[in-house]
Amino acid sequence: FPAANTPIITALQLPNCFPIVDSSMGTPEQMLEQLQCLIVRGFSVIQFRAKGLSEAVFNELAIKAVKLGKTKNVRLYLNSSVQKAIELGAAGVHISSKQAARLGEHEGEGIISIAVSCHTKDDIINAKRVGADFSVLSPVCMTTSHPSAIPIGWKRFKELVEGVGLPVYALGGLNEADIGIAKEHAGQGISGIRSFVN
Repeated sequence: FPAANTPIITALQLPNCFPIVDSSMGTPEQMLEQLQCLIVRGFSVIQFRAKGLSEAVFNELAIKAVKLGKTKNVRLYLNSSVQKAIELGAAGVHISSKQAARLGEHEGEGIISIAVSCHTKDDIINAKRVGADFSVLSPVCMTTSHPSAIPIGWKRFKELVEGVGLPVYALGGLNEADIGIAKEHAGQGISGIRSFVN
């Protein structure tokens, strides 16, 4: 296929939801339990984010999560650095827009799948430059995790996403009932933490 078709093919291979397992859910054991629940429910692409843990605890937890993901044929995106995710054997890495800005063009492409957290159009364009498979744009709506953040709304979301040629998930105060509206506004689907907790 021509290179221009790559984003289309990638989008067709991605699911409607990109749930996040976060350290705010509780202990490392509770995080693994939530990951297991998401896998049982059929989610195949999941972000695993454990901020605030020591390096040793994070590594031990991430190794268990990566192993669980591989056993169940789930693409797990570790929220870490590209190098760390590769070292731990993850299928993917989820990085911030600041981390992405420090990467070279298409760095990591072919080695590991990359996803990027974005807040502006420039962030999304840069995510495409570094070879990300997709990005997450936030906050779309009001969210309890970041109550001071000003939501961009669906109209602005579409303006930022349209024409870039990269699949983008909407994040911030959303749940599975919002998948349709995300797609109507040029999104790949929705992402979230609490909306996917049983």
